[in-house]
Amino acid sequence: MPTDWVTRYLVAYRDKFGVKRICRVLGVRVGKFLTSRRYRAIKISPLPHRAIRDQALGAELRLLLGENYGVYGVSKMYYLTRHQGRLFGREPIARVMKPAQ
Repeated sequence: MPTDWVTRYLVAYRDKFGVKRICRVLGVRVGKFLTSRRYRAIKISPLPHRAIRDQALGAELRLLLGENYGVYGVSKMYYLTRHQGRLFGREPIARVMKPAQ
């Protein structure tokens, strides 16, 4: 799966321009060395375990937020999940809830 904006751009325009040409023209310097080889590796690699866990946690938190009128913050969600017997840390809950805030 694409992980950053450059890879999403490559997926969208690879048929029109080609991966090598896009990589050469963009010359992105975001702390990563972007090549067509890296693009292919990202494309065929599975999602990281953390991303899979975050997706499952996000679905669960959305359900809990819906039950509680969508007003709970990170602390209340942390205590609510603890009270229900689900052992998630504060940091994963905050990371998953951040895009929704």
